[in-house]
Amino acid sequence: MEAVREAVDKTCKKEGRPIILVVTILTSMDEKEIKSVGIQGPVKKRVLILAGLAKKAGLDGVAVTPGIRMPDSKPDDQRRTMTPKEAISAGADYIVVGRPIRNANDPLSAVKKIIEYV
Repeated sequence: MEAVREAVDKTCKKEGRPIILVVTILTSMDEKEIKSVGIQGPVKKRVLILAGLAKKAGLDGVAVTPGIRMPDSKPDDQRRTMTPKEAISAGADYIVVGRPIRNANDPLSAVKKIIEYV
Protein backbone atom coordinates (compact mmCIF):
# COMPACT_ATOMS: atom_id res chain seq x y z
CA MET A 1 0.00 0.00 0.00
CA GLU A 2 2.86 2.35 0.79
CA ALA A 3 4.45 1.55 -2.57
CA VAL A 4 1.24 2.48 -4.38
CA ARG A 5 0.97 5.78 -2.50
CA GLU A 6 4.65 6.58 -3.13
CA ALA A 7 4.33 5.79 -6.84
CA VAL A 8 1.22 7.93 -7.19
CA ASP A 9 2.83 10.79 -5.26
CA LYS A 10 5.94 10.56 -7.43
CA THR A 11 4.01 10.36 -10.69
CA CYS A 12 1.19 12.86 -10.11
CA LYS A 13 1.16 16.51 -9.23
CA LYS A 14 -0.53 17.14 -5.90
CA GLU A 15 -3.55 18.90 -7.43
CA GLY A 16 -4.00 16.14 -10.05
CA ARG A 17 -3.37 13.21 -7.74
CA PRO A 18 -6.10 10.55 -7.76
CA ILE A 19 -7.72 9.49 -4.52
CA ILE A 20 -6.44 6.09 -3.42
CA LEU A 21 -9.09 3.94 -1.75
CA VAL A 22 -8.70 0.45 -0.35
CA VAL A 23 -11.01 -2.54 -0.26
CA THR A 24 -10.48 -4.41 2.99
CA ILE A 25 -12.52 -7.62 2.68
CA LEU A 26 -14.79 -8.31 -0.27
CA THR A 27 -18.46 -8.51 0.67
CA SER A 28 -18.87 -11.40 -1.78
CA MET A 29 -16.65 -13.59 0.43
CA ASP A 30 -18.11 -15.70 3.20
CA GLU A 31 -16.27 -16.68 6.41
CA LYS A 32 -14.88 -19.88 4.85
CA GLU A 33 -13.49 -18.04 1.83
CA ILE A 34 -12.01 -15.34 4.02
CA LYS A 35 -10.22 -17.94 6.15
CA SER A 36 -8.96 -19.73 3.02
CA VAL A 37 -6.91 -16.64 2.08
CA GLY A 38 -5.36 -16.44 5.53
CA ILE A 39 -7.58 -13.88 7.23
CA GLN A 40 -8.44 -15.19 10.68
CA GLY A 41 -10.81 -13.88 13.34
CA PRO A 42 -14.02 -11.90 13.27
CA VAL A 43 -14.59 -10.03 10.00
CA LYS A 44 -15.38 -6.71 11.72
CA LYS A 45 -12.10 -6.84 13.64
CA ARG A 46 -10.10 -7.74 10.52
CA VAL A 47 -11.71 -4.90 8.54
CA LEU A 48 -10.70 -2.41 11.24
CA ILE A 49 -7.14 -3.74 11.31
CA LEU A 50 -6.84 -3.58 7.51
CA ALA A 51 -8.33 -0.08 7.46
CA GLY A 52 -5.75 0.96 10.06
CA LEU A 53 -2.95 -0.38 7.85
CA ALA A 54 -4.31 1.63 4.94
CA LYS A 55 -4.36 4.77 7.07
CA LYS A 56 -0.81 4.12 8.28
CA ALA A 57 0.29 3.74 4.64
CA GLY A 58 -1.12 7.19 3.91
CA LEU A 59 -3.95 6.11 1.66
CA ASP A 60 -7.04 8.27 1.31
CA GLY A 61 -9.68 5.96 2.70
CA VAL A 62 -11.55 2.71 2.89
CA ALA A 63 -15.05 3.98 3.46
CA VAL A 64 -16.49 2.85 0.15
CA THR A 65 -19.07 0.24 1.00
CA PRO A 66 -20.21 -2.30 -1.60
CA GLY A 67 -22.91 -4.92 -1.10
CA ILE A 68 -25.63 -2.37 -0.46
CA ARG A 69 -29.12 -3.78 -0.75
CA MET A 70 -32.58 -2.57 0.09
CA PRO A 71 -34.43 -4.64 2.70
CA ASP A 72 -36.49 -6.33 -0.05
CA SER A 73 -33.52 -6.94 -2.40
CA LYS A 74 -31.91 -10.29 -3.11
CA PRO A 75 -28.32 -10.53 -1.82
CA ASP A 76 -27.14 -12.05 -5.13
CA ASP A 77 -23.56 -13.28 -4.55
CA GLN A 78 -22.96 -10.89 -1.65
CA ARG A 79 -22.35 -12.73 1.64
CA ARG A 80 -22.51 -9.64 3.84
CA THR A 81 -24.93 -6.90 2.88
CA MET A 82 -26.24 -3.75 4.51
CA THR A 83 -29.03 -1.37 3.70
CA PRO A 84 -27.98 2.17 2.76
CA LYS A 85 -29.05 3.36 6.23
CA GLU A 86 -27.04 0.65 7.99
CA ALA A 87 -23.92 1.43 5.98
CA ILE A 88 -24.15 5.16 6.61
CA SER A 89 -24.85 4.57 10.31
CA ALA A 90 -21.75 2.34 10.43
CA GLY A 91 -19.64 5.21 9.07
CA ALA A 92 -19.61 4.75 5.29
CA ASP A 93 -18.81 7.89 3.35
CA TYR A 94 -19.68 6.30 0.01
CA ILE A 95 -21.81 3.31 -0.87
CA VAL A 96 -21.83 1.12 -3.97
CA VAL A 97 -25.24 0.06 -5.24
CA GLY A 98 -24.80 -1.95 -8.41
CA ARG A 99 -27.19 -4.72 -9.30
CA PRO A 100 -30.23 -3.35 -7.44
CA ILE A 101 -30.07 -0.40 -9.86
CA ARG A 102 -28.67 -2.13 -12.95
CA ASN A 103 -31.20 -4.98 -12.77
CA ALA A 104 -34.21 -2.82 -11.95
CA ASN A 105 -36.98 -2.50 -14.52
CA ASP A 106 -36.80 1.25 -13.92
CA PRO A 107 -33.26 2.18 -12.75
CA LEU A 108 -34.13 5.82 -12.09
CA SER A 109 -37.00 4.80 -9.79
CA ALA A 110 -34.63 2.40 -8.00
CA VAL A 111 -32.17 5.25 -7.38
CA LYS A 112 -34.94 7.51 -6.10
CA LYS A 113 -36.15 4.74 -3.75
CA ILE A 114 -32.64 4.32 -2.34
CA ILE A 115 -32.25 8.07 -1.81
CA GLU A 116 -35.65 8.30 -0.08
CA TYR A 117 -34.77 5.31 2.12
CA VAL A 118 -31.64 6.99 3.43
